[in-house]
This record gives sequence, structure tokens and C-alpha cells, in this order.
Amino acid sequence: LDGARILVETGISLMLALPRPRHPPTYYGLLLLDLSKLLSGVPPLLEAALNALYAHLPQLDAELQLRLADWLALHVSHFGYSLSPFGAKWSAVIRKAGGLREAGAAGAAGEAGAAADGAVTVTVAEPRPHELWVRLLLDRMLRLAYHERVAKAIPTELLPLLPPKPQGCLAWDQVREGDIDPNSQPSLSAALLGKLRTKEPHAEVIAWLD
Repeated sequence: LDGARILVETGISLMLALPRPRHPPTYYGLLLLDLSKLLSGVPPLLEAALNALYAHLPQLDAELQLRLADWLALHVSHFGYSLSPFGAKWSAVIRKAGGLREAGAAGAAGEAGAAADGAVTVTVAEPRPHELWVRLLLDRMLRLAYHERVAKAIPTELLPLLPPKPQGCLAWDQVREGDIDPNSQPSLSAALLGKLRTKEPHAEVIAWLD
């Protein structure tokens, strides 16, 4: 166990080295991933290390917060995108800082900014680094999987922080030719693809590109 603790501590320390790690952060991330699969004592140590880093997020450099989110997103992608060990603890910290509030509560707080004499006072919300970092982590996870899978895998306590599902575009067969600008990038790309598929002469394609 002591050996595993040294490996985890060294791997995370090297990954979070400033101004930059000796190797790409992915190198250390994959190393920690392999250790998690090979040594049963590593996952609990990683969980403890993450909780410690999460508790000190306000003191963590912005670059290291980004690096940490990128690594954890990659790590959990190999374990079904599960964040179950962290859901209750992380959401409790966010709620304590005033995050995860309902829209109505936020609106009521905004209305309280009006003074009795009719003057409006503006209150700047305190930054919530824990909430912002979890949002960043979920955004990084969505880059590795589709929205439904991440939403199903993460704890329900963190669902309010998940970015909204992207809206799909219209199906191509529903778009009329007159609705598309012939000089737009999608239109030009489609035209070039058509020329390549029909195997137009090379000289004609080059002339069209020019």
C-alpha cells in the first residue's frame, strides 16, 4: 500500500508540475490509468487525492485546474464515466458555497438588490471555484461521449451542472437549395465533395478552387 501511495503521489505531482510537466499530461494520465487496473490499492488512493485537490481548488492554479479536469475526464471514460464516489461530497461543497440553487431562489436574491428609496444596488456574486470546476469537468467528459451517456452515468446531484444537450441541425433532405448561401463554407464544401465523387478532371477541380 505504501508503494502504491508513492506511485500515485508521484504521478499526480509530475502531472501537475508548473510551468509544464516533463512529459505531456496524457502520459501521466495513462500511467495512473494502468496503475488503477493493475493495483487494487490505487483507486482508493486516487479518490482520496482527488477529494483533497477538490477541497483546495480555490488555491489551485487555473492551469492545474484545467489539467486536472482533462485527466479525470479521460480517466473516468475508461470506467463508464462514473463519478459516483464524488457526487455527494462535491455537491455538498457546492451547495454550501451557494451553488446548485433553483432559478426562483436566484431571482428572489436578485430582487432583494432594490433599495427602499428605489435605487438599484448591484451585488456581484462570489466566485464558486468548485462549481465552475465541476462544470469544466463535465464539459470535458462530453467531448469524449454523447450527452445521454454522461447524463446517465453521473450522480443525480451533479446533473444541474451538466451543459445542455446540443440542438441538432435540420436533416439535409429538409433543407431547400435556395435556403443555403451558395458562397457559404458548407455549400462550397458540398460542391467540392460532389466534384470529387463524380471524378471530374483534375484540371477542372483546380480551376474551380482557384
